[in-house]
Amino acid sequence: MHTYADADTREARKNDTLRRDWAFASGAQVISTDFLVANKRIGKYQVRVPQGHIAQCNVQLSPARCGGLDLEAGGAAGAGQP
Repeated sequence: MHTYADADTREARKNDTLRRDWAFASGAQVISTDFLVANKRIGKYQVRVPQGHIAQCNVQLSPARCGGLDLEAGGAAGAGQP
């Protein structure tokens, strides 16, 4: 499943993280964004996997396979926070 954390610049201009947080909690295998880093001309909004990881294991789909991986475990709590 593929989803988007933001569309156009709507979420970034409002610093609205609801769609981003939903994307992380959804179990999507791919989350697209235009804001891997904040655009200082627009605001502080950014989409980053928690703890600075580049990927996270989707515990909703396969919790047993996430053990021992050097990846952030996915989940709604704190989703998207750097």
